[in-house]
Amino acid sequence: MQTTPNTPLERGQTVHVTAPVRIDLAGGWSDTPPISDKYGGRVVNAAITIEGRQPIQVWARPNGLDNKMVRWHSIDQGIMSTVNVGTGGQVNPTTPGALHAASVDVAGQPLFDAIWYLGTGIDLTTYSGVPTGSGLGASSILGGAILTALACVGGESIDRDELMRRGMELERRFTGGGWQDLAGAIDPGVKLLEAEPGGVPDVVESWRELPYQDRWLLFDTGQRRLAKNILEDVIEDYEPANVEGLMNAATATAKMLDMGIDEMGSQIGVYSHWKSKMAPGSFTDTMADIEASIDGRAVCCGAGGGGFLLAYHRSQGPFGRVPGTRAVDFAIDQAGLRWQINRG
Repeated sequence: MQTTPNTPLERGQTVHVTAPVRIDLAGGWSDTPPISDKYGGRVVNAAITIEGRQPIQVWARPNGLDNKMVRWHSIDQGIMSTVNVGTGGQVNPTTPGALHAASVDVAGQPLFDAIWYLGTGIDLTTYSGVPTGSGLGASSILGGAILTALACVGGESIDRDELMRRGMELERRFTGGGWQDLAGAIDPGVKLLEAEPGGVPDVVESWRELPYQDRWLLFDTGQRRLAKNILEDVIEDYEPANVEGLMNAATATAKMLDMGIDEMGSQIGVYSHWKSKMAPGSFTDTMADIEASIDGRAVCCGAGGGGFLLAYHRSQGPFGRVPGTRAVDFAIDQAGLRWQINRG
């Protein structure tokens, strides 16, 4: 990730932040507090583009108004409002604009100082090209993109690890989720991520592509869910043996990526098994129907219970179609989260 600039934007300048979303191949939930506070976490995931584009887009600029507020507009949700710095505390993630308000609050005093230095409010425009509840980490990644944009506007220099720290704080306030979503987008390609208990994850190993890329399929199940609901059940009653199973699955997946062998279908089946043990019902009947329509195995993206499904189709031949679902074109992203400053 580029370190953000250390000089504030000028009037007439706009920062544009773009980011991929992520798929997780193994280890998810080991990154979620309080599990990650005790065990650290080990995850294999990949940054992806959808239909040739990075789906997350954020624009921010000084707006010239003297109200010294952040005026935001979500294009995909069709809503807009204003928010001030210092709202504080936990927010209800189902409230429209909650992510924007929480992001402004996490940006905190440096953003407040920047607004007074600039003598103007800030316009913040966001767009997510994947639906809410997709399981692709879009909300967490959008939050990280907003934090990046606000830092750029205020001329606050933050690097990858600082963005991760702020993103983890945002997750704790917003959904209680973990670190893998934002790390999956900041760092391009496929990677093994590990963290010490309570720490920021590091990229231990990375790969540019998935082996047998043409055999991987991504499905939109047409169902939506809120990760917070499933995560609450997981962290309330998790067993150490299941966490160990998740992390061992990540280690085994990394070894298979190294070897590039045609065994990934069985391996994501192992990951799906551990997720289902920790959250029965996360793998829905529709997901089971999709898995039955292919020659391989599948795992729900994110917490499950709806959203997208990642599958490994061994035969490369045609596969069945499940009503209400669709296959989505995706590719491994090689850029990660990035920003640029434009005039006008």
